Amino acid sequence: MSEEDKTAKDHQVAKKPALPKPEGLPTLEERLEVIKKLAEKLQVTIPEKYKGDLHFWYLVLREYWFQRRALPQNFGPVNDQNLLKMRHHAINMAVNAAGRFAELEKEAAVDGLTGAFNRRALDKYLLDLLSHRRTGVTDAVIMFDIDYLKEINDRYGHPIGDAVLKALTELIQKNIRGIDFFARYGGEEFFLVMPEINTEEPNWQEKFLQRIDDLREAIEDQVAARVRESNPGLTIGNPITASFGVMFIDDQLVCVDEKEVSEKVYSVVDKFLYDAKNNGRNCVVGPNGVFKSRPLPLTDQQTE
Repeated sequence: MSEEDKTAKDHQVAKKPALPKPEGLPTLEERLEVIKKLAEKLQVTIPEKYKGDLHFWYLVLREYWFQRRALPQNFGPVNDQNLLKMRHHAINMAVNAAGRFAELEKEAAVDGLTGAFNRRALDKYLLDLLSHRRTGVTDAVIMFDIDYLKEINDRYGHPIGDAVLKALTELIQKNIRGIDFFARYGGEEFFLVMPEINTEEPNWQEKFLQRIDDLREAIEDQVAARVRESNPGLTIGNPITASFGVMFIDDQLVCVDEKEVSEKVYSVVDKFLYDAKNNGRNCVVGPNGVFKSRPLPLTDQQTE
């Protein structure tokens, strides 16, 4: 049995037969290469950040096709010179339109306040991760939220609450891998997806949870100080803390399709976060329960 057949069987997903390539038709990759060469030949200016971006070139290809269909009729008689002018006009319009679309797509995927990815981008990323995951690997999904953010907003004002969200985001982004996916789920809730974590070393789960607990501790030790630095004169008596739920996606998580797996992931990790909140907050809860706990002091914050 091939690896593809085994994976399909393990995940109860019917293997889809590969579609044959129609004779004489170029692949998408070949068409993208043609549009790149055309832009280079016509000396069209391409922003440096997009030169190696395949999605950008796909947008250019799509827009070029639209532009060719909508070309104005004022280029004069059909000859080599006018055809060149038409192509130059079409590719220029396509590149400009693709750049605008790429920026709009980026804006649609990013949380406007913190700069982290948003829930829409998280949903898409998780589905993509599940549909392309390999047998034998383990991915980690972490959901966490800031403890008592509502009380911070009520006591110090929403601008300070926003500063807390931004300070936490900066801290997390500096302490994760380049392949990790960090998103603001909404309000004070965040997700961190860490694909293909190391499970080969002894006690890997405990060591991984310790790493997440180190993040929790860094939030407790640093976020309030960062907010005070950016807001001179502000006094926040207690540290700002967060509660964490952690789950692992491995070959034992078998569902009918990726959407069902995604819904199960959200449900399980949300329960672990709920358990962390019920355990006094400021702790990490994984599949085996509470990893570590330092209950939040309540001298100037109220329980919800």
